[in-house]
Amino acid sequence: MPIRNRVHRGLGRQRERFRGNHRADPRRNEQALLDAAAAVFAASGVDAPVRDIAAAAAVGMSTIYRHFPTRADLVIAVYRHQVDACAEAGPALLASSGTPHAALTRWITRPATDPA
Repeated sequence: MPIRNRVHRGLGRQRERFRGNHRADPRRNEQALLDAAAAVFAASGVDAPVRDIAAAAAVGMSTIYRHFPTRADLVIAVYRHQVDACAEAGPALLASSGTPHAALTRWITRPATDPA
């Protein structure tokens, strides 16, 4: 068998070995990116430099642009991420509070970065 074919077959095996981790990294990067962007936006506003967000998320700027091609896409994704976090906190707060009123009060007054 020619060397070229052996090398090609070896690369195929390596791809199979790493395929399981292939999808976890982008999701993890996106979550870190959204959390970092929210923190940077809260501190510096939505006009904060993308490089500051990349540094806070410990990712490269290309990673940000791969997930969010424009600043508007990033801002919208951060907003949706925060709204989803607020919505997900509701049932846990309701279960851990004495009354629905107490749960609503805790939900309204808690910082957006605090888990339920």
